[in-house]
Amino acid sequence: MTQADRPAPLRPSVTVDDRHAPDVRPRHDADPTKAASPPPSAGLLDTPAGFYALLVGYLVVHVVVRVAVSGVLTIDDAREAVLGQTLAWGYQARQPPLYNWLVWPTLRLFGVSVLSLTLVKYALLGVAYVFVYASARRLLPTPRLAALATGSLLLVFPVSWTFHDALTSSRRAPPPSTHSSVSATRTASARTSVSG
Repeated sequence: MTQADRPAPLRPSVTVDDRHAPDVRPRHDADPTKAASPPPSAGLLDTPAGFYALLVGYLVVHVVVRVAVSGVLTIDDAREAVLGQTLAWGYQARQPPLYNWLVWPTLRLFGVSVLSLTLVKYALLGVAYVFVYASARRLLPTPRLAALATGSLLLVFPVSWTFHDALTSSRRAPPPSTHSSVSATRTASARTSVSG
């Protein structure tokens, strides 16, 4: 059979230009046991460690500024400085004692000062951000989106300003409530994986 006698191969009637399509073929030279690392140009928000570094920097800056600007306690801080010097089952009828219990060891370590009360305040804020970030990591596909979602709390006035200026006794609410959101996302994702 000569070249002229062979039938022409079937050609599709539509041509596909795949020059710009992503290469989805598996790479045989890649080691599947090694975790994929972010590209070298990845920013701080692209890794959980980068987010935590930014969070620690944010909290440290606020503590330093608060202590450096004024050594005077606010009204709420003054009340907590007095009530936090002893352990009791209750301090005020409208508040459970958890925050005062957290203040007590800090006052023992650092004395009654703006620094000791500020450390408790920003430690609780940091815990709240960690829980929000943990929830966002469960719900969003990338660490960058989770960090941006967590950072969006700064767009809420009570978090971005009022929390730093006042609300001493209300600081204990964010960590438990944000922990509840982590638990809820964990439960929801467990139900999805069981039913799906």
